[in-house]
Amino acid sequence: MVMATRSRTFCKIGGIVDYELGDTLENLYTSPDVNALHFRANARVYNNSMAMSSLACEHGWRQRFHNNKCEGMLTSQGQLLRKMGPLTARDGERPKCIQAYFYGADQATAYRMMNCRVSIPSKERETYKSVFKALHRTLLSAGNKYLDAFMSVKDYIETKLKDKVWDVRLSITANASVEESIHRGRLNLPTQDEVAILFPDDITAQHQRNVILNYRAPVGSSGLRYIPDYHRMYDATQYPTLFVKGQDGWHLDLDETCLEHTNFMIVDR
Repeated sequence: MVMATRSRTFCKIGGIVDYELGDTLENLYTSPDVNALHFRANARVYNNSMAMSSLACEHGWRQRFHNNKCEGMLTSQGQLLRKMGPLTARDGERPKCIQAYFYGADQATAYRMMNCRVSIPSKERETYKSVFKALHRTLLSAGNKYLDAFMSVKDYIETKLKDKVWDVRLSITANASVEESIHRGRLNLPTQDEVAILFPDDITAQHQRNVILNYRAPVGSSGLRYIPDYHRMYDATQYPTLFVKGQDGWHLDLDETCLEHTNFMIVDR
């Protein structure tokens, strides 16, 4: 678990970065109260449940065994990947990952607890509920650029495109700007620079390194899309409790290496 302070400003290759957690998350990382201690003891469960994407492996996972005994360790077969689904769940399916953010804190918490891959002891359920609700409200109000953009897109689609189109695609550029992606589908959007709305005939070769998400799952497909490791949202969508504002991860336009960038972002100074 990495700790950082909300008011600290760090020097970085090529500029200055403000690394802010906000009061609620700073308290969860540093306070001795019951909820904070529970958060730190179960940080992986909380972060994975709040993540907008999920972890995947190119060729699947293998359980490790030694002397015919399971070691409780998974070995990845091939490259580690992130995957992200459509913004809205299919009718009758339980929302997960990014989809849970479009519900109120109570309902989103219920979905996250049902989606947990660990068994939650009955005596800890109320603590989990309390922390999940705090995280949900905090991340939605923290100025996370991806969550803010997705919320704006959803509002735009439901108010401007309702009953006009069934699905659209959302383009998120691999590097720092999406100015070149502005087109007719997003001209009336609130001022969000992270996501462009694409119609099928808008998708061209310039979008080949972008992550293209569906608003709804296509017929006959899960709609899952892989996020490559050179994309700036690779870490921000997987670790929202660390990169609270959706700070860019490493991408091809940066001068430093991926390792240098990661070391800077996660090391407390």
